[in-house]
Amino acid sequence: MTIRSSNVMAGLLYGRSGKGRRIALDGLGPGVGTLAELNIFADTRSPGRNIPWGKRPAGPSDSRLSWVECTLDLEHGLTPDSARRLADEAAKVRADPGLGGVVATVPVGSLGSEPAGTEAQAALRRALDVAVRVAGTAPVIMVVPDADRLLLDLAISEFEMNGERPPRDLSEDGTGAPVLIMGASGEVTWCGGTRRLHKLLGWLLMAGGTGPLREAERRWLAGGGTPAGFERVLRAHAAVLSPWGENVALRVSPLNAVRVIEEAVYRRLADAVRTAGPGVRRGLFRGPTLGITNRWVDIDQLLASIIGPEIAAFVLARKVERELGPMPPDGAVMTSTRTPVVRALATRFSRNLMFGGGCHTTPGEFDLDGFTVGDRVRDGTRVVLCEDLLLTENGVRRTAAGLVTARTEPEAIVCVIDARDERGPVRILNRTIPVIALTDVRLREREEAADAEVVNIDPIMRRPQRPVVPPSEPVPQDELLRWCMADPETLRLGHVEGARRMHFSAVLQLDRLLQHADDSARITDAILDTVRGARAELAADDGVGLAGTPVQIWHPGPATAPAAQLANAVRRRMADRGEGAAELVGVPRWVAGNRWMFPSDLGSGTTGNLVIIVDWGAVSATTLRQMIRLAAAEAAAGVVAVAVLDQLDEQDSQVLRMCRAVDGTAGAVAALSGGAPSVGALSGGASSGGASSGAAPSRRVTPVVVRFLGISSLTGLEEHDCPMCATRRRYLELVADDTPGRLRRHAELLHEQLRPLDPSEVSRNAAVDLFTVPVSGRDMVDYLRWRGLLRSALRDTGKRKEVIDRLGALARGASEQEWSRDNLLRLLAAEQQWLKLPPLRFGVARELLAQIDRAGLERAQTESPWLRAQALTVLAVAAPQDLVDSLPRLLPVVLDEAVLVDHMLLECYRLLRRPSHDSPIDVGILRDHLINCRDQLESPGTEAGTVPGGRPVDDHVRVLEHLITIADHRVRTRPQDPQTAWHRLREDLRRAVRRHRLESDLLHVRDFVEDLPNGRPGPAEVKQILREWRGCERRLDEHALANLPALADVLAGEFVADRLGPPEQERLLDLANDPNVTELRTLTESLEVLLAGPWEPQERSWSAQRREVLNGIRWWHHMFLAAHLPDSEQPALLVELVESAPTEPRPRLETVLGVTVDDPQGAADALVFCPHKLLDEVLEHLLDNTVRHGIEGAECRIHAVCEFDDANDVRVVVRNSGTRPSGRPGRGVRSFNERLRPFGATLRGRPLSDGPWTFEAVITLARWRGAGM
Repeated sequence: MTIRSSNVMAGLLYGRSGKGRRIALDGLGPGVGTLAELNIFADTRSPGRNIPWGKRPAGPSDSRLSWVECTLDLEHGLTPDSARRLADEAAKVRADPGLGGVVATVPVGSLGSEPAGTEAQAALRRALDVAVRVAGTAPVIMVVPDADRLLLDLAISEFEMNGERPPRDLSEDGTGAPVLIMGASGEVTWCGGTRRLHKLLGWLLMAGGTGPLREAERRWLAGGGTPAGFERVLRAHAAVLSPWGENVALRVSPLNAVRVIEEAVYRRLADAVRTAGPGVRRGLFRGPTLGITNRWVDIDQLLASIIGPEIAAFVLARKVERELGPMPPDGAVMTSTRTPVVRALATRFSRNLMFGGGCHTTPGEFDLDGFTVGDRVRDGTRVVLCEDLLLTENGVRRTAAGLVTARTEPEAIVCVIDARDERGPVRILNRTIPVIALTDVRLREREEAADAEVVNIDPIMRRPQRPVVPPSEPVPQDELLRWCMADPETLRLGHVEGARRMHFSAVLQLDRLLQHADDSARITDAILDTVRGARAELAADDGVGLAGTPVQIWHPGPATAPAAQLANAVRRRMADRGEGAAELVGVPRWVAGNRWMFPSDLGSGTTGNLVIIVDWGAVSATTLRQMIRLAAAEAAAGVVAVAVLDQLDEQDSQVLRMCRAVDGTAGAVAALSGGAPSVGALSGGASSGGASSGAAPSRRVTPVVVRFLGISSLTGLEEHDCPMCATRRRYLELVADDTPGRLRRHAELLHEQLRPLDPSEVSRNAAVDLFTVPVSGRDMVDYLRWRGLLRSALRDTGKRKEVIDRLGALARGASEQEWSRDNLLRLLAAEQQWLKLPPLRFGVARELLAQIDRAGLERAQTESPWLRAQALTVLAVAAPQDLVDSLPRLLPVVLDEAVLVDHMLLECYRLLRRPSHDSPIDVGILRDHLINCRDQLESPGTEAGTVPGGRPVDDHVRVLEHLITIADHRVRTRPQDPQTAWHRLREDLRRAVRRHRLESDLLHVRDFVEDLPNGRPGPAEVKQILREWRGCERRLDEHALANLPALADVLAGEFVADRLGPPEQERLLDLANDPNVTELRTLTESLEVLLAGPWEPQERSWSAQRREVLNGIRWWHHMFLAAHLPDSEQPALLVELVESAPTEPRPRLETVLGVTVDDPQGAADALVFCPHKLLDEVLEHLLDNTVRHGIEGAECRIHAVCEFDDANDVRVVVRNSGTRPSGRPGRGVRSFNERLRPFGATLRGRPLSDGPWTFEAVITLARWRGAGM
């Protein structure tokens, strides 16, 4: 809140926890009638800076400055120690001619927890008292790195009215030395001295620190000073302001102050890292991106100990401004770091840059939904990424690419430490993004240097990983998989939809193992041994004796369910081993959406029984938790739950393994009915129970043990997270009208192949992978082995290293039965999300995968083409540019199988469909290589239209031509403004049409289609006609269609509607707004189908298709390519339109108005961007108005003037006499103004009352600049 009177301002800031105090009005002036203005601000941030200081001042201001870090104190302004150090440093400066002043940093955050606004304001005002007193010894620059403009203004205003200093002297030289004050966003102001001195110093800052001495004196005198006073000021403040030749210069500058802090921060942080200071550990460490470093740095502790986030954010903001210039107020800061200090750094950094967009958290490395910023950041927002330590570019490249995809502009990457081996900007998606760091230190070590033990850094918590002892497994995963390998029917691959709409790319049907006596005995023995061990644990640890307790074996589902078969086998084995009898109990459950629902109670007579829960697996643990709840509610003596497969997340699994008791009291059990146990319901140990006071029920505790036989990598996927469904949706998007027919059919095939299947349907089919390639039991086991490793690598840096090592072995040609190339490619083609997750998204992994994929494509041609197609899929996702670069070499490799060529071209088409701002490839290179592939197919070896195997290639040639046309459309630079597009149409289209260079091939195709019913064409004729049409298509694209988007507003105008007619205008607009030119592509495909299909002129459908193609060809001819329309000398409609501009105003004015143009500047002879017919219509309307509104008997004269306006456009002023004045221009003027608007022209009219003229119309016409725009 501020209150202002005359030139004095006072005010207070109120924080969330602050207590108000009365604003003292003593300094606001007692004059009668004084106006006081009260303002209440909802946001204390300043709308902008008042003084630019980025320009380095010259001369004496280059003298060195020293830096003192100070701490605010509520009572004294600065702590006594800070005040003493500041005074001591000022004394050193005074004694050393090489020093020019002291920079004192005073963060408001040094007060501790966020202070109330009034407290911070009062502390800053007292700190100013100290600074002004010290400035009498040596110049002081006070930097408050986290104070906004309003807080500084109020503190300075309060200082000037109530400062604890000598009484104010308003003489010319003043009392007290001036102190330069800098705030959070770099704004600069002065405190101490007189207002006249402040104005002089402010002028010098605006001038870059130096100005002519004469001009300084002139400004002093203009402000009411005297020459003698000016001399006294120069002498009194020589340490701040001094003559320098014929100039006067500041001896202190904001830029020098910031550089002093920057250099000190750089040195301090670098030294702390090198000497293992606070937060730094020596050793060998492997980071989440797999780089080996000789230090581990806790950035939070380092920053807090060395400089603090306030100063760090201030320095980074000033570095960004120096690199990029002033940033727009709607910018935003984004960070992937979630640690408290670095998060505070990013937030303060956003405030230092005055960003209204604030600070946001980027998606983490496990986010697969794509980079979305939603409504928080608008399209086109300039974004700065803020990170902690930059060791590799993996993370920031991914984030920058996501920002580009989200249609924002990454401007810079800032970080605390840049530890990359090669420093410099980050280049991605045709952008160069500068990297700005507080310091840079080399931390990387070569891999071979890491002979000693390497400590892995946790990829989530970013701190050294502690060795984790994995839970003991009665049946290790490898052994369980060997059991499955013996019977391939137990394992199936594919897109499987199980219960609760959970999706899997592989399913284990372990119940089939029960059909084999040996396998059944192994599994049931393992379960019973686990139960015996659990009972022993309860007896030893908790004193719970269950010997002789009757036993019930519970299973989920009906008696026919696979879990019931397992429970029955366990009961039989239990009897065979002489361990007593057990009762089977089936627990019903129902599917509700994507979850299981269980009854409230069973009523099964379980009281006093030991309940053994058995199930094949635990995907979400809902079944285990709910069955434990039911057993506790039934007053079971104890519960032992055993699942064969642990398919849970590691930490969720640990929680269940640690559970030792359930509170079986009615209220506690009810808390479990919703799903997850409450904190009080599941505990780490059993309790003896006992009655509670009052009416509360007696507490009943049921001992519980949860165990698993083995850990499985086969986890379920929610339907909306299923990668196979996502791939299927992508193929569905390609089943569209504008996709080439052959590729559309291939996309339909893939869409059908990837549909989810019921488990029973999968079990009935032969063992195949997702793409129907036969697989063995060993293949399926290896598939799961790869999946388990990739799943572990998400949380374990050591496993990430193992993945890279195994990829390297495959790339070098290793051919082991385990960890095989084919099964890795099967997994990645099915679950493509792994390619977006660490470590496969790292650059080194993508390079290795590209080598593996190429080897997979070049395998023996006798193998299934769909196995090679999976390698193509992975290559297109993991290394799309590598696919593009390899196209000419890959085509001969895949040419033997049509499905492989289809798949390769479909992947190329998908890459071409991606928007230019998100394209991972060089479209120009793709175009060249597509042409190379087309030429290979049209080479003499395939002249007959077939490959050596006899397969026709004409379809693929046509697809390649289609893709080349799209690439041409993408590569060619498109005009961005109407004049350039109009100029290109005149040069490229009009000139070629007028010289009859474009329509001959189209007319030949038209005549051929017209004569098609007269006889079946031969293959050579069809091939030649299609070649000619593709040439027409390419020329239309190059000469006409590329220019239409920039002319969309012109084409939508009323003038074009009048010239072409609404139907033709609408069709032309559809072309301008369709980047894929669907209409032309559809016509090409229809022509191909007509000529390549059966010749059936007697069929009505064939005749209708021929008429449709013929009408399409005729339309393109008369709209774009006709040199002469039928029965006319006029060219094609679009050619006639573009010939109507540019125009010279003089002939139109003289012809229509019949007057001589007054043209003092030659503007009437300048070309303007306006069709001459439209200009004629405007002038004729003005002429008609003189007749329509003329005064009977009055003389009507017309006068026309042409001149250039301030924008160098042409202004035509037409005045007339003899008309009645009207209050406002009529509808005609407004209508013609709208017709002129698309051409950048305007029409305005107004009545005149003085002089001989009664009305004036002003036509402003855009100057023709053509290609010079």
